[in-house]
Amino acid sequence: MVQYRVPREELPYDPANRKSIVEYAQKLVGRTLRDSCDVDSFSSKKGNKGKLGQAIEYCYFEYEPNSAQEPDFPEVGLELKTNPVKRKKDKTLSAKERLVLTMIDYCALVHETWESSTVLSKMGDMLLITFLHEPEKDEFDYEFEFVGTPSIPPEDMAVIRDDWETIVAKVKAGLAHEISGGDTNYLEACTKGASAKTVRKQPYSDIMAKQRAFALKSSYMTAFYDKNICLESIMRRRGEESMGLEDLVKARIGEYVGATNIELGDRFGLNPRSKSFNALLTKAMLGVGQENEIAEFSKAGITVRTIRLEQNG
Repeated sequence: MVQYRVPREELPYDPANRKSIVEYAQKLVGRTLRDSCDVDSFSSKKGNKGKLGQAIEYCYFEYEPNSAQEPDFPEVGLELKTNPVKRKKDKTLSAKERLVLTMIDYCALVHETWESSTVLSKMGDMLLITFLHEPEKDEFDYEFEFVGTPSIPPEDMAVIRDDWETIVAKVKAGLAHEISGGDTNYLEACTKGASAKTVRKQPYSDIMAKQRAFALKSSYMTAFYDKNICLESIMRRRGEESMGLEDLVKARIGEYVGATNIELGDRFGLNPRSKSFNALLTKAMLGVGQENEIAEFSKAGITVRTIRLEQNG
């Protein structure tokens, strides 16, 4: 249950109106939290530094931060998320860190289906507020860069579902203590706790596992923010809408197993002597234009490497 700090009728937005909430949030763009509300009420009462997300909830939206599983704006099902970005030398933005979605309860996770999963409900309707992290400044003086309600494309959701199933399979095998960010592409189970010693029970093993949360990887968030990179997704054919990224790539490249590089070069109009031949060939086999970056690889932080084998393997 949301606890507002002022009478409901005195709120600067209507918590029962999604448009009202979003429009009020968008007033932050180009401003700082100090410009927008009384931040002293948060720092003096809470004594919290390094928790700008909670300050936004407390000072700007005027409700008490909580750890409830229900959405932050339950009347409209809207989930509030904040994420820091940094500006690169070429002036584009990159995510400073992953976007944490929700804590993982290993014992409850194994009884969820994808459709009923907590993580899917958290991604269903997000109000994302992004701020520019500048370490020389006080956190209340960080400028807000983006406020919006991003929707995850169906092709990305297919990869995220595959990632979720990979994590669940490890927990069901009693291997929650062996989960790694390298297991998955877009969605990861990141460590989340006061220290590496923060652990919790898992259902099918007596070994305590590190406390973790579901999060969208920083590489995925960077691809979302960086508008200057020309990204092109692998075109999915009928029946491939729910296919995971690894299976999709294997299916595409598997069509050319047995062909020589000369044959493939002729087929796609590429010069095998070019230094970028292997990279261009990879794009061609996946149906991505030569001038574009492969969207799925950028979002997953994947770098393509090729290995030349001798005839004896």
